[in-house]
Amino acid sequence: MKLSPGSACSDTVLPGLQKDAECRILFTATYDDPNEVYKVVQAAPEPLRSVMKQLVEMRVADPLLPMEEAFAQYLRTEGLELSAEEFALFMNAMYAVDAYIRNYFRKQVTDRLLAQKIPVTVMGSGWEKYRHPGERWLKREPEVVFGLSFERIARAHVLLNVAPIFNRGMHDRIPAGMANGAVVLTEKNPYLERQFTDGNELMFYSLTDLDTAAEAAERLIGDPVLRGEIALRAYREFEAHHTWRCRAESILALSRSGICDAEASEV
Repeated sequence: MKLSPGSACSDTVLPGLQKDAECRILFTATYDDPNEVYKVVQAAPEPLRSVMKQLVEMRVADPLLPMEEAFAQYLRTEGLELSAEEFALFMNAMYAVDAYIRNYFRKQVTDRLLAQKIPVTVMGSGWEKYRHPGERWLKREPEVVFGLSFERIARAHVLLNVAPIFNRGMHDRIPAGMANGAVVLTEKNPYLERQFTDGNELMFYSLTDLDTAAEAAERLIGDPVLRGEIALRAYREFEAHHTWRCRAESILALSRSGICDAEASEV
């Protein structure tokens, strides 16, 4: 979205952003009932079913554990070895584990916010399957094509991110929020903690302590000045380090470095 002159909401210093009248937590994401996804795990043939169940348990207990590392740990524990090709085939066959983890934590975080009577708006396919006693605090919006989602994000005050399978990087939802004036409330991971500071460009919570999500959401909803300050710092950080141009320059630098290293090793 291109920022242009116009009226600005009281909690943003970015010009041209007409914010929603009510401050709610926006979550632009797909959803599927984790219990239904788990049926795919249960339907898998043995020994795949037992392996997948074990990986689900490991990753629910440790949301920062990557799928590849969880599987490698399982193989070491069982005294098994696979070739790189076999490892890749198993990873593809166990996609339902990632799908379960993604939807399990999306439900857990949304449940916790609604339990604390925090207003949440969800936008994306599948949310008609979601059920919670606190649904009076939930608003469902129809999904839109990807390009239009940025306009919706720009109207939001706070953008929620729940993407546990991106536990060594970041989902594009994060820079989308930073670029469009929404404060991003995201689960923390090692990459994000290296790149950003909690409360400075982003607001962090922990998937192992969901009270931190509710606490951060309540703080943001109740403090428009804080939202404006974070939004501005996030936008400046995005412009300086996270545009597509920045990414391209980083890739080219790495490519040149690799070429130079390869040439040096041949001398």
